[in-house]
Amino acid sequence: MAVAGCMDADWADELAAAFSAKAALANDVTGPARGQVPAGQICIERDDSFD
Repeated sequence: MAVAGCMDADWADELAAAFSAKAALANDVTGPARGQVPAGQICIERDDSFD
């Protein structure tokens, strides 16, 4: 099954889980002002991203 064109559904689920984990981790880390705020941007860069 394809999602959004050429994206495999299983791969999309794995990517969503990675974003969720990184967002949860970022939420637990205080920023420079020592406050906890939700992540505004999460980047996952891979060598095969632009094939």
